[in-house]
Amino acid sequence: MAHRPRRDDWLGRHGRSLAVRVEDRRIGDFNGDNTSDILWQSQTDGLVGAWLINRGAMTGWAGMGAVSLSAWKLIGVGDFNGDNTSDVLWQSQTDGLVGAWLINSGAISGWAGLGVVSPTEWKVVGAGDYNANGTSDVLWHNQTTGLIGAWLVQTGGFTWAGLGAVDPTTWQVLGGADFDTTNLWADQVAADLMTSILEAGARKTV
Repeated sequence: MAHRPRRDDWLGRHGRSLAVRVEDRRIGDFNGDNTSDILWQSQTDGLVGAWLINRGAMTGWAGMGAVSLSAWKLIGVGDFNGDNTSDVLWQSQTDGLVGAWLINSGAISGWAGLGVVSPTEWKVVGAGDYNANGTSDVLWHNQTTGLIGAWLVQTGGFTWAGLGAVDPTTWQVLGGADFDTTNLWADQVAADLMTSILEAGARKTV
């Protein structure tokens, strides 16, 4: 039987074992009740499902299906068909195909293939409605050239919007949702330096 994350795991009783078994966690409204739910993928059998949340408590489990961990990578969550329910974005690790599970009432209602992108050259760094058309778009960062751009998703496909270039070895995206079509960046060098300073301080106080 496929593993289903348990509520007592979330409360901390089995937090350590949960971290080993279930790695990828995303947030979205998967049943259309205007409340954020938690998406999980088991790192043992690839099962994907969501804790359905209401008033701060888990009220149900929505199992969606199982995906090969070696063949497909969960790369994002967003409303890619404009139905006010979060969908699940995937990329094939063999041919780079990108597409979304279209979710309705916590279950898969269809598949939307979007395009093909090299999984080693480009990295998804965010999903949000960057052109205010009611549909989530996909934000990409080229890991070689630093080019930043978005697939502006609409019915039947997408258009490309180049946004600029940022050195992927120095900067990383911290968020890519709805910030008036802007995104939050952090200087990785400064972050690493601050981490070293804090760690050194912690060692001195021990």
